[in-house]
Amino acid sequence: MALRPIWIVNGKPQAEALQASPAHEWDLMNRSGAVRLLSGPEGTELRWIVAAPNVMSLFAADAMLDYLDGPFMLRFFSAGWFEERFSTAEQVRSRISALVMHGDRHLASRVFVDAPDPKSVRVPEFLKEVLEERAAPREQAVECRYEPEVDGFVVSHIGARSAIGRIWGTDPSSFPCLATGAFGQSASLSYSRAVRERVPVYEQVIAALRFPDQTLHWVPYHRVILPVVGRRNRETVEVVCEYADVDFRVL
Repeated sequence: MALRPIWIVNGKPQAEALQASPAHEWDLMNRSGAVRLLSGPEGTELRWIVAAPNVMSLFAADAMLDYLDGPFMLRFFSAGWFEERFSTAEQVRSRISALVMHGDRHLASRVFVDAPDPKSVRVPEFLKEVLEERAAPREQAVECRYEPEVDGFVVSHIGARSAIGRIWGTDPSSFPCLATGAFGQSASLSYSRAVRERVPVYEQVIAALRFPDQTLHWVPYHRVILPVVGRRNRETVEVVCEYADVDFRVL
């Protein structure tokens, strides 16, 4: 049986669960500062919009946590949907308090990149192998080459089993492959570094990506950029990514 959401509006759980369309749900969260709570034997989800007037409703949800089943999934919107998973109610309380403090923060960029030493952080196992071997299976990599006409790197091949291929398919014109905009420009800077230094580059990324269903999500992932010898000696890289939590936050 499908679970019915409980809506918390102005700090008070509604006596009856509201049945809302997606458009009405957005209106409740955005204008009324409502928090949507969904809980059952498999866990609990809280959903809200960070910039909305929701402090009283978030604190009301906080007070209910001890009576709800974990694990806990927080889904909150700030220029895109974030998803964070926690095991305990105390972890959720700490995170909600931090987000309330940052409720008025504006995310000026749509992509954030950190380049830690891979020896000092937890790297997905597959990417560890790529770093060690300095090579990746073609079906799991995305190949990009530098094009002077656009002064940036353009996708020339998408492996069907790559992180992009599994969600957006192998069409080089899909959203994550665009050379323009903040995402493409940020990627080109990292690709240029790999080509210039002739060494693999490891990075952690949080980026706002538009999915095929047109929803916008903040996606954390790890990537390894390998410089390779391209045709006609063009500057070329192979990029291998894995979706996984990273060691920094933007909110």
